[in-house]
Amino acid sequence: CDSGDIKKDLGHILDFITRAKHLKVVCSKKPVGSSNIMMCLLPFDLTLFKSLQTLEICGCNFRMINGIETVKQTVMKFEVHESTSSMKEILLQDAPHWRAEDG
Repeated sequence: CDSGDIKKDLGHILDFITRAKHLKVVCSKKPVGSSNIMMCLLPFDLTLFKSLQTLEICGCNFRMINGIETVKQTVMKFEVHESTSSMKEILLQDAPHWRAEDG
């Protein structure tokens, strides 16, 4: 949509993001195009995805993802592939101060 009005155009994008029901994020360890930017090292935030029902994350560093607690409220199906070595990173992302009873 190219209305010439930047605020209106951004409003359409924001509306799309907040209404999106399904999201798959696939990271790559290869540079993007001819740049030296590696997608797997870029942080991203899911906070604005307020209507997600399914979320799939593949090959991303889970520590680079913000907003998981927000999407946990609506997501019914959550798949994580090659993105973490610990379930704690997913389940207790906003509680790093928690420790197991044995330690």
